[in-house]
Amino acid sequence: MPDPGHEIRIRVGRAIRRHRLARGFSQERLAELAGSSDKHVGAIELGKANVGLDVLARLASALSIDVAELFARPRGRRRADGWLHLITRDEIETIDAIVQRVKAVRPRRAPRTTGA
Repeated sequence: MPDPGHEIRIRVGRAIRRHRLARGFSQERLAELAGSSDKHVGAIELGKANVGLDVLARLASALSIDVAELFARPRGRRRADGWLHLITRDEIETIDAIVQRVKAVRPRRAPRTTGA
């Protein structure tokens, strides 16, 4: 009989692994931050553990992401070198503030030249 939860466990496990590696955490470090064991984190990443929402919330918090990001379908293709950069909320706010300042600046008109 097929396991209906297998696909979502795989997706969540891959998301946790992707975010963990992007943060430079080992499974042991993530487990420590989330109050779990490294074996449990490993089983979750492989999609072998049927994990509860409390554990997912602790893992997401340790990874500084919203728990919903663990369920999202990945978009686009992965780069061949596996590089991933996550932008923090603070960085997003800084970028937004810069964009607002740029929008607020009125462009100067070029001086008119008279035809010769």
